[in-house]
Amino acid sequence: MRGSLFIMTPVQKVITASEMRELDRRTTAECGIHSLLLMEAAARASVQQLTQHFACGIAGKSVLILCGRGNNGGDGAAVARQLALLGAHVSVALFASVEESQGDARTNFEIIRSLAELDDLSFTTCRTVEEWEQFQASQQDCDVIVDALFGTGLTRPLAGIHAAAVEFIEKQRGCLKVALDLPSGLDADRAEPIGPAVRADVTVTFTAPKPANVLP
Repeated sequence: MRGSLFIMTPVQKVITASEMRELDRRTTAECGIHSLLLMEAAARASVQQLTQHFACGIAGKSVLILCGRGNNGGDGAAVARQLALLGAHVSVALFASVEESQGDARTNFEIIRSLAELDDLSFTTCRTVEEWEQFQASQQDCDVIVDALFGTGLTRPLAGIHAAAVEFIEKQRGCLKVALDLPSGLDADRAEPIGPAVRADVTVTFTAPKPANVLP
């Protein structure tokens, strides 16, 4: 997080991962707002912050979005769709199969998969390090990398294909690195790193910052 731009909503209170989940639950249960709409709102806020970094707009820019199978990945899929509608060239890599995902995340992955025939949107799944390496080899330099691998649910160090993805992001130069909610590899509730983690240029957190967003 050192040297990064950190974007958060007007609520300044730091909340834990469990408090975040409870807020989401209450918003859905008591306010009648469907959880898919919450994911859509998170994506819209992320796209708004991302596009502000390009004076000439996002149209024509190349964006690589790396998604885990959980809700953070679902946020990334929603971001991909919105960016493609704005004219960006978007490539999405899901680090699982669509069938391994659930709930709102799966809904967004299925939408992206059905839209992947569009010229400005591609979608692939990477379930092994070998598949991920093949995908890397097919990619050209991009203008933006969006980290949507893990959000507040991570409590153990990344390993295998996910650690390889973080290493890939770290090696990229000359592109904007954007993390959704929390840079992947951090435990939301801990001040210290638990293993390899994304060092984002911009982090757009949702509802309120978590301890790992603000502690060094």
